[in-house]
Amino acid sequence: KSFIAMMVQGVTAGILVVGIGGNNGVTLLAGQIANRDKLSWETGPGRVSANWFGCLTQIPPRGVHGGVGFQGRYEGLASADKAAIGGWDIRSTKLGQALYDCRVLEPDLVRQVREEMDGMDIMPGVWDPSFIGESQHETALNVVSGEDNSSTRCRLERIRRDIRMWKEKNNVDGHITVIWSASVERPSEAEYKSADELLEAIYDDSNTDDISPSVLYAAASALEGCSFVNGGSQNTLSAAMTSLFEQSYRQPDAPSTSALSKFAPYSSCPAYCLGTDFKAGQTKFKTAAVEYLRALGLSPRVI
Repeated sequence: KSFIAMMVQGVTAGILVVGIGGNNGVTLLAGQIANRDKLSWETGPGRVSANWFGCLTQIPPRGVHGGVGFQGRYEGLASADKAAIGGWDIRSTKLGQALYDCRVLEPDLVRQVREEMDGMDIMPGVWDPSFIGESQHETALNVVSGEDNSSTRCRLERIRRDIRMWKEKNNVDGHITVIWSASVERPSEAEYKSADELLEAIYDDSNTDDISPSVLYAAASALEGCSFVNGGSQNTLSAAMTSLFEQSYRQPDAPSTSALSKFAPYSSCPAYCLGTDFKAGQTKFKTAAVEYLRALGLSPRVI
């Protein structure tokens, strides 16, 4: 019920993707454009048209008991066609080019959406080279630098500022969801028992704790009243992070002695955090393949 309430706050919902230039980000964006413009394209079996099949918030209920599908069941449910989509990426590759390079969608559809996607802005990403593989360091040309990258607090505030500016620029009057779709990070060694401990660690410029970029994106989302979906398998979400997303914690009358007050102004809007892995495509296949091999008595070492 609370999830649906957040979805109907306004006409234009917002989706911000961390790693928008990756396969997930560009296919999401291309699919939204295709549905918005009611595009059709040629495939091997024949011509097909865009639809929202599989998206529970956009399809109507079916069957005697309604089945899955929320469209029409809840008044004012946000339309994905009208959603604003943006995001960050540490690579500077244009989004249309990235869609072409990933070879996921049909060439005829890519041709129709490529020009618009190439013209979209990509916000520089907050990154820490120690959290991702060396193979990605060379292409990390679109990163936050200078004063904004001088401490964990500055990085967090840069993300918050990006969210606010993007929201205003795109006239988003509904709920914003931030999705981590960037590379899977190594596990962070920092552990916190409460939201206060987490915020204190971020605020302390002299702190040398192992705080990952995904933790900063999640914390910034909570402080701006945005939901956060963790599409990676790293340990972004913890008891401390979950507490930060609790609406009862982010009250406007927080005492001046609390860690939260140091990040004022902040949002007290309802928001959620969830996810440990998208398990889409290759990762789902790998999971199934490993279980099959184990059933045969084999012990895979590398997948």
